[in-house]
Amino acid sequence: MQENCLSEKDNRRHEIETKQKGQTELMMSLLLLGVLLLWTVPASSQLQSGRIPSEAELGSSNVSPRVDAAPRLPKLEDALAMKRIDAISIIPNGKLLAIETEGGILILSTGNPVTRIRTLKGNQPRWSPDGRTLGFYAEVNGLRQIEAWYPQSDAIEQITEFPDGISSGLIPGGLGQSDLFAWSPDSLRIAFCSREMVGYKSLGKADSSKARVFRAVDAPSLGELDGVFRVNYLDYIGDAERTRAIERHPELGLNKLFVVDIETKRLHQITKNNRHWSPAWSPDGLTLAAVVELDNVETADVPTNTNLVLIDINTGEERRVPAAFPIIGALQWSKDGTKIAALCKERYFSFNHIQLYSARNSQWSEVSAPKGTSVNGFRWASDNRSLMVRTSDRFVDTLWLIDSVDGSAHQVDTNDLNLSYRDDGIDQDANGDIYFVAGAATFAGRVFQLSAGTGQSLRQLYDVNPQLSELRFAQQKRLTWTNKAGDQVDGVLIFPANYRPNQRYPVIVDVYPRQVRDELYLAYGGMGQLEAAAGYLVFLPQLRAPNVIRAYKGDENYNERARGAKGIPLLVDDFSSGVEYLVRQGWADPDRIGIFGHSNGGYVANYLITETKIPKCAVVGSGRSNLIFDWYFYPDVRWWVDQIRASTGDIYDKDAFEEFVQMSPVLRMNKVQIPVLMFVGDEDLSWLPEMLMEFNALRQLGKDVTMVRYANEGHVFTAPEDIRDFRARVDAFFDQHLRPGQSTGR
Repeated sequence: MQENCLSEKDNRRHEIETKQKGQTELMMSLLLLGVLLLWTVPASSQLQSGRIPSEAELGSSNVSPRVDAAPRLPKLEDALAMKRIDAISIIPNGKLLAIETEGGILILSTGNPVTRIRTLKGNQPRWSPDGRTLGFYAEVNGLRQIEAWYPQSDAIEQITEFPDGISSGLIPGGLGQSDLFAWSPDSLRIAFCSREMVGYKSLGKADSSKARVFRAVDAPSLGELDGVFRVNYLDYIGDAERTRAIERHPELGLNKLFVVDIETKRLHQITKNNRHWSPAWSPDGLTLAAVVELDNVETADVPTNTNLVLIDINTGEERRVPAAFPIIGALQWSKDGTKIAALCKERYFSFNHIQLYSARNSQWSEVSAPKGTSVNGFRWASDNRSLMVRTSDRFVDTLWLIDSVDGSAHQVDTNDLNLSYRDDGIDQDANGDIYFVAGAATFAGRVFQLSAGTGQSLRQLYDVNPQLSELRFAQQKRLTWTNKAGDQVDGVLIFPANYRPNQRYPVIVDVYPRQVRDELYLAYGGMGQLEAAAGYLVFLPQLRAPNVIRAYKGDENYNERARGAKGIPLLVDDFSSGVEYLVRQGWADPDRIGIFGHSNGGYVANYLITETKIPKCAVVGSGRSNLIFDWYFYPDVRWWVDQIRASTGDIYDKDAFEEFVQMSPVLRMNKVQIPVLMFVGDEDLSWLPEMLMEFNALRQLGKDVTMVRYANEGHVFTAPEDIRDFRARVDAFFDQHLRPGQSTGR
């Protein structure tokens, strides 16, 4: 569970703010007029100079409120009140910043002081190259369309009237971002991808027949699971009518490329076949680049055969260019038109690489990431020669400028902050100033401006969670230890809020297999500051897991060794060596170790409770445990099963079947010797059956197990009352087994 929802207190506060906003509407209009009058002032005249401030200084930025009362420890309500920032987009001259947050798009003037201009209803904002228009997606009569905001007139205009709404669909497996749109260099046209789905509601109605026939010649269908659960499986997945319509009429699932003229609103269809996404314009506006999927990909499959396609905007002629690895999106055309950069990966769970296509000699080359790290995102820098690259480094993502000609790399000093995981969480203006979303151990969701030039200064522009300055967070420490195999493993340790040296504490280990970042861990769905406030050591090791291959460290082989069943001993080694390290340091009580895992973390927890005796109790939330069941039962999960295995044969191959057995910890529940608390939502259909299997296996074996099912909840709980109940049960469970008889003050 990584998402948060608003508390009732936040809703009441929002109502008050809405009333206040109406009283200040005239003031905002005058401020907007003032900004427009300053439109031609050079952006460099408003930049602050000086050294980069420390984290402590950033925490007391003028955007966050001054707090006179003594800070208090965080509570669950603070986690429920957390907000996030998604995309940002800076106008080319650096004067206005669009921030996607709090259910809309906030427009800020970046002057000194920073000023709120207005809020738009929509998402994914993108400024036109001339800075006169902000394009974004918006809901119009329940359908997704593209709208534009013109700051000089403060007018909003609907650009598309796409029948039954723009529907680009998700790329199966979460690869790429299929709904990115692109401005033409002359700022007069927008290219976007969408499926044509006229009449999908009638075509995608649920089948009410008493007898439904499925034939061997039919493609795998998510509709096979409709009616199996109380909630239809396609309703659980989302967009049920569109998915049914595509399965019955596959041609409706083709993501086609369109161009719309923002003045005439004329819509021009560019492609008719195959699936396309991630369009990018050539600087002369004559060619569109896009990613094309050549295979007939079903709704329950993942694309593996992608090419770069170059399309003549006038004739529609296509030229397809094979790439070394599947392209997953984020196409970027250099300003001089000589190169196209693409984000690629060999398979779904593997490192990301930048491939550079030369339009002059029609050849691909690779842009090497610094320290061999995996690339999380990139864009061309304002110098028209370098790529601004965000890499998966240790404890934080780092930002680099990589010369596309000689490959030299220079790290951008972002003050050791944690950059946003989103590609569109970083932008740059024409002056070279960099804008990015970041957090740290004591805050989350701030936007910073890093000035260009040798005297770089870091300025905070916006804080979506100013209330965090009222809280006192426990000390957090970066750790590195050596496992028995000789590998260095990283992790983060959060000390109890009232930590005393020379005292051993009970430990809760959050075993979710993540890239561990030195960030604020204040969420209701994972372990962190809330448990530290209650007196626990909270350990977040960077575990390599058989069920998901992450981009840890700067060595792809370091991660690849954990793929499939051969990674189980490596997982146990990373975990056990980390706990032993805490014990050697005198921090942890070896007799009071508990583990918590949700989703992929639940799968990891199921491995650990059957492979090691270190944990004294375990909380398992929505965790898989039966890879054989996954392969047979879920059409939309089979691709994942095939991706995580080291074996290449199907389940009927002897060696492959042995790996399926090893990766199914439900078959080893007889080894469990500790109390287990399980929780799952009744609408978490991909996980619920396996949780029931695991519970029944443990119960039949006479183990100490309790399962809690929440009606009307899915994979991530959303109802505040359910979240409070779930947290109370988890807290009581750990208190009972890790420090019985002790008062926690919760």
